[in-house]
Amino acid sequence: RKDDFMIILPREEPRHLRIRRLLKARMTFSDKEMRQFLNDEKGFAGECLFDDLITKSGASTYVQLNGLLLEWNGNLFQIDSLLASPYRIYLYDVKNFEGDYYIEGDRWYSKSGVEVKNPLIQLRRSESLLRQVLNRLSVNLPIESRVVFVYPGFTLYNADPNAPIILPTQLATYMKKFPAFESIPSHLLEKMKTLAGFHIKNSDVDK
Repeated sequence: RKDDFMIILPREEPRHLRIRRLLKARMTFSDKEMRQFLNDEKGFAGECLFDDLITKSGASTYVQLNGLLLEWNGNLFQIDSLLASPYRIYLYDVKNFEGDYYIEGDRWYSKSGVEVKNPLIQLRRSESLLRQVLNRLSVNLPIESRVVFVYPGFTLYNADPNAPIILPTQLATYMKKFPAFESIPSHLLEKMKTLAGFHIKNSDVDK
């Protein structure tokens, strides 16, 4: 139903991106600063693209919290996209990587051999901390977490097929599989509004 469509935490530009956009208009960036600026722009664009995919999918009726930044027991963590249904919580870490990458053990590398952060480690950390926050709110739904790669020109080699990863070629199929439901229970909606109230504004966390 149309009235089930609920984005209770809209996506906003990250503070560091807003600042860099302002600085770029007033100064000449070094090569390092320009790379960071372009990475920030690409990351935000990827998150917005994922939002569009959700809007066009069966998950458009789910409660949505975008760019959720939380602190639990002194640990800051960010969730790019969180969806809540009566049966499950979905957690997504959105990546807009471009080009070829490969995995060796627990380490991830670009095609040129430069090591990058393993996003699965970050995903496990975010899921663990989110579960603790939800338990505090008496929300005991299972959590399904995924790293989502949205850029069509991204390729990942040596990935475990059972890893919680959604590749660009899998996105269209994945978006068709969200279970439908009649409505969001009022108690769950209130819990998600409380969770949104925990969001830390005007801050950033290193992704």
